Amino acid sequence: MAKKSAKSDAVDKANGFLSRLIDISDGKGISPIYQAVSPAIEKLCAVNSVLPGSGNPLASDDPEVALQDLIGFKTVADLQEIIDASDAVTSAFNSYFGASIKSFAHLVGEDTITATSLTKVYETRRADEVTEQNKLLTSTADFQRRLIDAAGKLTIPLTVSPPIADKAHKKFEPFGFLFVPVDGKNIDHTGLYDWQTEPIFDPKSEDAALFERIYGWIFEKKLDPAVILANLAKSPFNTDSVALAKLFGRLYDLTNRQIDQSKKILTYIEKDFKMYQSCMDAGIELQAMIVEIGKFFGFTVGKASSVKKATK
Repeated sequence: MAKKSAKSDAVDKANGFLSRLIDISDGKGISPIYQAVSPAIEKLCAVNSVLPGSGNPLASDDPEVALQDLIGFKTVADLQEIIDASDAVTSAFNSYFGASIKSFAHLVGEDTITATSLTKVYETRRADEVTEQNKLLTSTADFQRRLIDAAGKLTIPLTVSPPIADKAHKKFEPFGFLFVPVDGKNIDHTGLYDWQTEPIFDPKSEDAALFERIYGWIFEKKLDPAVILANLAKSPFNTDSVALAKLFGRLYDLTNRQIDQSKKILTYIEKDFKMYQSCMDAGIELQAMIVEIGKFFGFTVGKASSVKKATK
């Protein structure tokens, strides 16, 4: 089998980056921002193949020799072409990064982002949400366990309500937010279960407080369940077995829905996080390659005026 050409290798490497730099508006296809500079990415991948450490046995340690090879074999016309390609891709990175952050802020609520480092935005917000949802899961599951124990003592039947169907996430166009402040408090949520979904179960609600009193009579005062039921039916409680069953049923339904919601939110945020983080990792890796090219040929990426002549 014939070996692939250097051009083919550069194309494959460029496509490897582009396949990870997806369109964050719907999570599909290549980002339009990076599609526009794909020839520059391919060119830079080819240039990178002559850097020391690239694995290319024909690579030179001398920037001047390496540049002459690139020019001689028609990869680039001159050093300025490399600089221009680097600047174009760096500009795309900045636009894409800005759009990603704005898109993410729209999704999770701008006021929930606490990371001071932009590269930590996704990781930090995800960690906060995972902590919050796991805390909700634990506390709600504990409440439900006590609810079931109390219902058993009082012989109250508990039934599971049908689950609520999921709603599809809406497509979001991030590029309109490049220079527009995002107010996370006034943004429509993108689905039934998402980063901004409010908790369903409130452990401090009136119903929950009534249950806690009943639970205390059963398991702390250790009163006979028959005595509890008989006295609840009298004044001032006026709560018969039917009303008590409705109270327990409401709480059981809410705790079930909260547990289901928190589990689904954890699934959604993991999917969202992987998409955003993977895109950013790809962009950073690409930029790291460009910075190395700049160091080797003596120019600062994004600052063409600081070029050091590699050739005379």
